[in-house]
Amino acid sequence: MPDVPLCPDPAVPARFQHKPGLVATDLESELILLDPSTQEMYGLNATGRAVWYELPHHDLTVIAGRLAAAFEADATRALADVEGIVGALIEAGLVKEKGEVPAVGRQRRV
Repeated sequence: MPDVPLCPDPAVPARFQHKPGLVATDLESELILLDPSTQEMYGLNATGRAVWYELPHHDLTVIAGRLAAAFEADATRALADVEGIVGALIEAGLVKEKGEVPAVGRQRRV
């Protein structure tokens, strides 16, 4: 997998943040997340891994553009993929929009 550089762009604020307290194990081609509060484990593939690391630093369109360039993919398709991954992460309670109050007892799988 190509490396996607991590360089926050202050001109494009990120909207999302990771749930505090998650334990991440990076296996380079995938990322394993453990939520100690629920004892749930989640696995992200290479694309999901890249989105995970970029999410607190960039807007979704910036992430999609970077992934499209890194993977030589169509930008429209990359944005749809990023939106799908972020939607699944939100549904699982692993990320939230900045300023959002977390739901209590929410447990879902990605």
